[in-house]
Amino acid sequence: MKYAFEVDEVPCSQGHDGEVFASFRVNHTGYPGDDEVLELAETKCADLQFGYVLDSWADFGDADIYYFTPDRTTWRRGDRHITCIFGASDPKHPLEGSLRSDTTTLDA
Repeated sequence: MKYAFEVDEVPCSQGHDGEVFASFRVNHTGYPGDDEVLELAETKCADLQFGYVLDSWADFGDADIYYFTPDRTTWRRGDRHITCIFGASDPKHPLEGSLRSDTTTLDA
């Protein structure tokens, strides 16, 4: 598990390391454990990606799915959210533009 201590917001028009595409709350009363949180993140982020990129034929290019998750320590502080991110597969080649699509950007 890796940790991020700082995240800078930049416009999609600039090169960037990641693009947030979804966030959701974990509805457990107690911390479910690292394995269950990671499994939930993997499953739900994979499902949610097509609500952000409506084109099921889309080529994500050099982007993979990553996520920020609560751990036992942040859970005790009230962190209950998982954030889904399209991230650059290769840090030497940042993402450019947005992967977002909606009905105005799709055609036959």
